[in-house]
Amino acid sequence: MISAEYEQEYWPTIQNAIDLLLTQSIGHRGLVSFENVYSCVYKCVCKNYSERLYHDLLFEVKIHWEKVNHELEVKAGQVLVKIFDSVLKQFESSLRGLIPLFTYMNRYLESRMDTDLRSELCRSFTSVLVDNHVNRVIGALEEAQLSAFTVPPSTVFSVVSGLYSLKRAPYIFAKYIPNVLPPMSVSELPLAVEETRMFQQNLIESGFSRGDQSKKRTGDSDILSKYYECFFPNSL
Repeated sequence: MISAEYEQEYWPTIQNAIDLLLTQSIGHRGLVSFENVYSCVYKCVCKNYSERLYHDLLFEVKIHWEKVNHELEVKAGQVLVKIFDSVLKQFESSLRGLIPLFTYMNRYLESRMDTDLRSELCRSFTSVLVDNHVNRVIGALEEAQLSAFTVPPSTVFSVVSGLYSLKRAPYIFAKYIPNVLPPMSVSELPLAVEETRMFQQNLIESGFSRGDQSKKRTGDSDILSKYYECFFPNSL
């Protein structure tokens, strides 16, 4: 295959399919001819155009995600969370279409480049789009907790699940999933105590009662001792 043949006969068909999968409604595949595109990819791989196809694919998806990234920059609050959730769902939907289409190219990535298409697409998506907005989205979710159902629980669950699948913001999941973060060292215990104190203080300021404390120990040394007893029983 010569470059002109790839650029004029094969790549336009593949490029059109990529654009459709990135933008069309979730679950809708009627506009993409799987057999035709799959055949084009197969021929490109057989004619030693795997690496060219791989770089063209990454460039194409990057252009789309950069456009979405700019659209998110002007959003905030509940609107940002809602659109960000839609973006995550669209990304997962596009993966379900792209990865099967590029099966033969994926074999090249696994054998020659020690990676796979899903990993590369996720890496590109997170670096171009997700990492630019994850802190603002988390901030909006935390603000929403102050008013019940400002953001629907289903949306919160969807966003958190999407971030977890992309291995982003692990400290969020530490509240709900044990052993997500690395084990705590002895030197980190005072910081954990202080974070616990601040969390309790925030609850009090928000109107929550401490209840009957007459049977509970208080003070820095008691709290710190309890941490040591639980996690480092042989260090005392």
